[in-house]
Amino acid sequence: MEYNVEDIINRIQQVMKIKKNSEMSEAFNIAANSISRWKSTNNINLNLVYKFALKNSVSFMWLITGLEENKLRDSKYEFVKDIINHIDYGRENNISEQDMLNLIAHEINVHKLKFELTKKNNLD
Repeated sequence: MEYNVEDIINRIQQVMKIKKNSEMSEAFNIAANSISRWKSTNNINLNLVYKFALKNSVSFMWLITGLEENKLRDSKYEFVKDIINHIDYGRENNISEQDMLNLIAHEINVHKLKFELTKKNNLD
């Protein structure tokens, strides 16, 4: 998966309502230079991003891509593909089944809410 680490970091900081890398590294309990290293190598610990998404009830896909859910999905089947991708990611990175279930439940709820809002706006 292609992604821009600096954009991911900016979205995480947006959610956290912080601007400094030092604040982020402290919140993530990682070395102060980790974030600078992530930016310079364009390589980030996706497991930390994934856990951050779970903990803060934000879309993992949004953190990675910056796109809203409806822009990620070209058809109703894309939602299923995203769930499968989450499961594959969890297996590859040894994420607990409970954490995976929590994320999948969250993604389903986000999808339902956005669908209901879109439907309501189209009726107005």
